Amino acid sequence: MGFMKFREANQVKWVGTRPGHNGEAAYATIGNSNGLNILYTVPVGKTLFLTWSMLGCLTIANGYMYMEWTDAGGARQLFIHVIAGNIAGGVDDTSDSFSPPFEIPAGHLIRVFNSDASMTIYASVYGWLE
Repeated sequence: MGFMKFREANQVKWVGTRPGHNGEAAYATIGNSNGLNILYTVPVGKTLFLTWSMLGCLTIANGYMYMEWTDAGGARQLFIHVIAGNIAGGVDDTSDSFSPPFEIPAGHLIRVFNSDASMTIYASVYGWLE
């Protein structure tokens, strides 16, 4: 996937929140996830503009977890979050905002994985569809 193409004529002049869009909100969340799970699939004919994501763990475990963006065939495009090692104390999480947003094409997936069945992970994504 190449670089994003912006529709705003003065794209270098804005900082922070992207100017208004013409889409509908897109949000997905998953909890108590074990192994590999699909969190979100971009609908046919749409593009997901991913603006925020979060990945976390609620249990003590010695393993790793990640959130990834893949194409429809499962080929990884990007690791969005990775948490690895001994997740002591029972809680570990990370979140990020993306400005400009990631533009994820139709049919692509956002998936979450954890390596230890005793881990209880949670994940969320937010953005808009056009």
